[in-house]
Amino acid sequence: MDANSYWGKIAEPLEYHVGRFGKTVCVVLALVAALGGVYALPQMVKFYHHVHPAMLAVPICIFLYVLCGFFVALYCLCYAFRGTIKITSQDIVFRRAFLTRSMERDEAVGKREFRGGRGGPWCVLVSRSGRKITINEDLISVDHRFESWFDSLPTIYR
Repeated sequence: MDANSYWGKIAEPLEYHVGRFGKTVCVVLALVAALGGVYALPQMVKFYHHVHPAMLAVPICIFLYVLCGFFVALYCLCYAFRGTIKITSQDIVFRRAFLTRSMERDEAVGKREFRGGRGGPWCVLVSRSGRKITINEDLISVDHRFESWFDSLPTIYR
């Protein structure tokens, strides 16, 4: 069965969200990043009051560390609660924390799969223009309908 024939049989939109495991991982990472930032904040204040003007880079580096911790925490939380895949009869939309990628049905050329390695199984949808949508199956819970749709796409080996 080719992808277009299976895609055409989708009566209602299929929507998949970040699963329980993915949300747990994202929330734990957010807590670790936020706690690192909270721990570094008093260190920054302590260094700032007792710093020689020649050592001004130290509080700036600690401030950047604090900022990075809070941004990583924000990204993880947004991904955990906003990450979705939505398949309709016309297109597929993949929403991450701050980015939304979509691909029309006619644009999809094929797929690539990466099993094992860093981060578990990855699905990559490839369009005619070369744009890709990358999906991590460990974080977003998919079912047999998504697997059937994805397996119906031709595999691209290059």
